[in-house]
Parts: sequence; C-alpha cells; structure tokens
Amino acid sequence: MNRFLFGVGLALLLGVGCDAAESTGGADIAVGLDAVAAGAGDLPMMGAAACEPSWEPPTAALVAAERSAQHTARFHADMGRFLDGSTPVFVGTFSARDTRGGWDSEHGDGVVESGAALAWVGPETWPGPGRLLVVVEVATGRAVSLRQLDSAPGRTEGSLVMDCSGSYSYPSSCTGCVAPLDLGAEKIQLAPTELAGKWWSGGQPANLSIEVSLTRVAAADVTVEQALTLGGSACTPPGLAAAFRVEEGALVTTVSDYWNRSVDAPGCSVACAAHEGAPRPDGVSVMGGCYQELQWSGEVYAPIEDPSAIGLRDVQLGAVTVCCNYADPCGGAALFNRCFAE
Repeated sequence: MNRFLFGVGLALLLGVGCDAAESTGGADIAVGLDAVAAGAGDLPMMGAAACEPSWEPPTAALVAAERSAQHTARFHADMGRFLDGSTPVFVGTFSARDTRGGWDSEHGDGVVESGAALAWVGPETWPGPGRLLVVVEVATGRAVSLRQLDSAPGRTEGSLVMDCSGSYSYPSSCTGCVAPLDLGAEKIQLAPTELAGKWWSGGQPANLSIEVSLTRVAAADVTVEQALTLGGSACTPPGLAAAFRVEEGALVTTVSDYWNRSVDAPGCSVACAAHEGAPRPDGVSVMGGCYQELQWSGEVYAPIEDPSAIGLRDVQLGAVTVCCNYADPCGGAALFNRCFAE
C-alpha cells in the first residue's frame, strides 16, 4: 500500500480535522501529522497521472554561475583587493601595547615588539563613512586597527592588539593625535602615541600605545604572500584567504556550500501533501510551497597574473532533495518542514 494513503487513513481514523482539534486538543493532531509525514517518501509520485511537477534538475554549470558572484566578492574582500591595487599595501615596522592585562590576567597585555609589518589603508563602511589603518606584525599575525570616522573630525579610535581569532572593537581614542589617514599616502609615520579608553563591560582601562613607520608598496610589486598575510590574519573578517594555496599559477581553495531554489510547479501547489481531489486529512496543507536543495563542492581559483578572473571550477553536486513547508489550516502555527529525495 502506498505509504501516503496509509498515513491518510491513519490520520482520518484518529479523527484529525478542525472539529477534532477543538474537541481533543493538539496531541491527536500531532499524532496524525506524524503518521502522514511517515509516508513522505512517496509524496512526489502521488497523483502522477493528473499532476506531474516539471522540476528541472540543477546542473553544475547553473550552480557555478549562481554562486560565482558570491565567491568573487568574498575573494576580493579577503585578498583580491590587495593584488589588484584597489587597496594600498604598506611595509615597515610597528610596535604596540595595550593594557588588557589589568582586567584579563589569562591573556595579559597585548604586545607587538618593533618588527617587520604589513599594513593597509581603506574605507570604513560601518559605522562609517571613514577610513581604516590596519597594521599586522608579519611574524605573529598580531594586528592593530585605527579608524577615523567622518562624523568625528580629528578623532582617532584604536583597537586592542588582536590575534587571528579576534575581531575589532575600538575602546580607546585620542583627538588631534593622528594625521588624517590618506588612501593616497606614500608614507605613514606615527610617533609613539597614546590612545585612552575604557573596556565596555566593566569600565577598566583599555589604553593603546602605538608607533608605526610605513612605506607604500607599488601595486605591481605586491606579492601573493603579502596578500595572503593581510587577507588571512586578524586584519580582515575570518574568511577564505587563510585556506588559499598556490597551484599552477593560481590561488586555489576548496569550498562547500548549499544551493536551493523555489520549485515553480503551476497546478501542483499541493503536490507534496495531497493530489487535488484525493483523500486528504484536514490537518495538513502546504504553506509556502516547495523548494529544491543540495550541497555542492568545488574550487575557487584566481590566476595570480589576473586575480579579477576568479571563478569556480570542478563543481560537484550532491543529492537533490525537495522540501515542503506544512502548516495546520485550522489556524495553528507551522508544524514542520519535510524534505525527501527527488
């Protein structure tokens, strides 16, 4: 016997419906729905003679085309902008120290000894507009960020000394202590400077001392190693860059993601629950329709000679499932989302 019809019969036998909901409560309805859901594997074949959804199977080319823009933008944000010259890169030295140890004995003060550094200057978009200077110690990946917001002329805000697992907050500040950050600058010199502030949670001192001496790198001279350091360290949000490898003249990393799309099946809006005209328990209906979903994997690659030619290759598709959103037509909230192999 078709499992769906068996589930329908069991649901009706249990008295599932609006009247039943009023007289017996939600427990019996839940039992009936579970019984129907148990036969969900047969649902897409139900009523095939009168209603045959034309769900086109996704192709690797389709998934790659739809996801390429997403990964291109992510690559550019992580490291492509350093290679194509849109974000200036600097080399030099810097040292820094914060007062974190006064309230965080586990980590102690954040310290960067004077050593080789990489840096970049770029726009701040939130809560900007403004400008950012991010300086990274090459040997350790420890970094400090300074920002200047257009809404507070003359004011510079400073982060703590961060490591690769952190994200920036700006508890310290000073006014008139740092020259306006210039995206076109050839050099950035900052004599020993003190920024003072309080840590948000308890008001403990969160001060920063910093000194930098930086020189701009010509865009054509920025190396892949420098871009990997800047894109994979604490100076940008955790992302793809740390996983990239150099392979046959390109930067390559393996990615895995999900893809889905709504199923457009005119005349089959209830195909996942019951065929029109067939016995159907009052306690089940389709709300929001159905959609296809799958997991895919592939490689993001960007030729070193032309990082703008980034793309996806070797895209592999997993099994396709179809998911439907079910709800109680008697006025209840959505009850479950059911998926089954296409």
